[in-house]
Amino acid sequence: MPSHDDAPIAVQARKAGTAAEIDVYGDIGFWGITAASFKDALRGLGDVKSLVVNVNSPGGDVFEAIAIFNLIRNHPAIVTTHNDALAASAASFVMLAGDRVVSAPHSQWMIHEAWGIAVGNAGDMRKAADFLERQTEVIAGIYAERGQTPEHWLELMREETWFTAEEAVAAGLADEVAGEREHLLDALLGQDGPARRDVAQHRNLHRPGHVHVRVVRRGGFRRPGLGRGGVRAAVGR
Repeated sequence: MPSHDDAPIAVQARKAGTAAEIDVYGDIGFWGITAASFKDALRGLGDVKSLVVNVNSPGGDVFEAIAIFNLIRNHPAIVTTHNDALAASAASFVMLAGDRVVSAPHSQWMIHEAWGIAVGNAGDMRKAADFLERQTEVIAGIYAERGQTPEHWLELMREETWFTAEEAVAAGLADEVAGEREHLLDALLGQDGPARRDVAQHRNLHRPGHVHVRVVRRGGFRRPGLGRGGVRAAVGR
């Protein structure tokens, strides 16, 4: 059982202007970053026009991750998701909610089938298997929104496929590697007009005083029976 110190989520925020940044670092789910805490963090930002969501996560609960995915996708700001180091399992499709998906140099992605634990009789086990297959198909559908067919992604998920930053771009998961983007920003800064102003605003996100909400997990608890990259999908009576 988790201790009292394992449960709370630490959320810190800073704000300036209409630009915001949220860091999702840690497991996704009740033992780490919950959809509720993420929603509260977004609400606390108020009116923002530009939002960066930085991700470094081994994944977690599929339903919590889908809720976070939809919160990002439905946000009115222009959203860039950024894989800082790891976007594995459920965190990989959270990344795909952004208007622009960026992978840092040396970062990695991992996709696999949903998995979980179940308790019960043979009928319960069959229901659990059907339930897990349904979740895997839902997730494959999210990947397929970026290109290729759900069947293509299902095959890669079956094999538990890893991608480097460059491989993620080639596969269609990411739009660009961050270093490549920086070269483009340098080029645009040499221009006059709206492009220069847009780039300056982008870079201001990383200066002192910008909005920064960090969602981190506290404590070392992980639900028994779950791996760091796993999706919880327990079915029983």
